[in-house]
Amino acid sequence: MPDTERDFMKLQTILHHFNIAEMTQEEIGFLQLHYMEYLQQSEIASLMERPEESITSLSEKFTTIRLPDRQ
Repeated sequence: MPDTERDFMKLQTILHHFNIAEMTQEEIGFLQLHYMEYLQQSEIASLMERPEESITSLSEKFTTIRLPDRQ
């Protein structure tokens, strides 16, 4: 699968679980930080070919992120 297609699938997963339109700048920043970590972990897992840490399981792990409570 080409990298751009894989990245699009990752982004689709996030948009499915988070309503970006209703988020504050702080929440979006929080999500971006975790998304960068998620991308690194998924790339490492695919490079090392660890099936137990497939993109699917990493996507599931990412979508369990709880946004910080609003003040």
